[in-house]
Amino acid sequence: MRGQARLKRQPAVSPGTVALLCAGSARYTQVVQCFNALETPAGTQRHIYCGGPDQSSNRNDIIRSCRGDWLLTIDDDQVFAPDLLMRLLRHFHDLAVDIVAPLILRRRPPHDTVIGNAPAGDDQPPRPIDLTTERGLLPVHVVGSGILLMRRRVFERIEQPWFERHPLLSEDFYFCIKAQAVGCGVFCDLETRAGHILPMVVWPSRLRSGKWGSSYTTLTAGVGDDVVLMVTEAEHQTRRPSPGVTVHTKKPRRSRRNDTNPRRVKSW
Repeated sequence: MRGQARLKRQPAVSPGTVALLCAGSARYTQVVQCFNALETPAGTQRHIYCGGPDQSSNRNDIIRSCRGDWLLTIDDDQVFAPDLLMRLLRHFHDLAVDIVAPLILRRRPPHDTVIGNAPAGDDQPPRPIDLTTERGLLPVHVVGSGILLMRRRVFERIEQPWFERHPLLSEDFYFCIKAQAVGCGVFCDLETRAGHILPMVVWPSRLRSGKWGSSYTTLTAGVGDDVVLMVTEAEHQTRRPSPGVTVHTKKPRRSRRNDTNPRRVKSW
């Protein structure tokens, strides 16, 4: 009708495949709940793939069974919002985007981002990216595969095996390098984020001032397993947040009665 604004039609999203990759069996019920609540386009196939301990082999197996124009792979230690896939798929309207991932932090300290720029040399690791001033969709050289959305044409351009071990790089970083070598664009959506599940044990730790603080150990092998990574007091003292990651701290509140009481107990 005249005088009324016309609704802008969005291009239809083609169906694809969503796969939850489990090394053995799903470790966390939160991940399965997020997977079941994930919003998907009509016709999308869902798979929970329980393979062996070799995640490279698991990823290659699920790629072979992929149906549709894209594939979203999710590791079994990631949590995310229901609209994660739809937020990532909107970037596929740009034909330059072939691989896109949400912003994810590493499991191990100092918990930096799992993205990087081109290395300075062939035998050097990817250079970290300062996210202090970055926003939106960011072109990167490599990105982690905790959650990864890929066009089908990426697998048609790269020779098999798509994911494989490298003497200097992880299989996901090596996959991104091979994808860029055949003209595929790799990106990270900084406005779409996912959580990396990290079982932790908090320990009392005496600081240099004599007061008590906290350090922690992580159960990287899974809940209930032996501690395999120890964070020392020296690391606890020097740990700093990654660029672009804000850490909020809250100081303990002291009552006025304790301030005037000569026998007050100092708070830790």
